Amino acid sequence: MNKNNFKLKYHVTEIHTLKSQQLSNLIFSHLKTEGYKIVERTDTSIAFNDFDGPFFRIRGINAKLDEGIFEFNENDGVTTLDLTYLVPYGDLLFCVFALLIYSYFTGFINLYGEIIIAILFPIRIFKNKSISRELMSEIVSLVDPMPTNTPH
Repeated sequence: MNKNNFKLKYHVTEIHTLKSQQLSNLIFSHLKTEGYKIVERTDTSIAFNDFDGPFFRIRGINAKLDEGIFEFNENDGVTTLDLTYLVPYGDLLFCVFALLIYSYFTGFINLYGEIIIAILFPIRIFKNKSISRELMSEIVSLVDPMPTNTPH
C-alpha cells in the first residue's frame, strides 16, 4: 500500500527572481529553524516532514504541516517555487470505522462521533492551508520583499 493513499495533496506557488541554489539554502535553513525534519534534498527540491510525534497528535497554536516538498525551477532568470503538502485523513477514517463497528456490535448508533469527525476534517484542511500559506509567506519575506504571484 502506498504511503500517500490516505492523504490529500495541495499546492502553493510563488515566483521569484532569486537563483534556485540561494532559494534552496534559505528554505533549508528556515525549515530547520522551524523544527522540520529534512527527508531529502536535491538540486531542485527539499522534502520535509514532522513525524517525530505519536500517531495521534494534538496540535497546539504552533501547528506545522505533516509533510511536504518545496520544488524550485529556474527558467530565464525567474524561479518558480512550488510547495506541495499532504493532508492525512487516515486517522479520521480509522475513527469512523471504529465508531461504525462499535455501533454494529452495541446496537447503539452514535451519530455524534461521525458528526464531530465530519466537522474536524474540513477544519484540518483549512488549518493546513493556512499553515502552508504562512510558511510560504515566511520564506517569501526572507527571499524578496516584493514577490510576483503571476508568471512573466
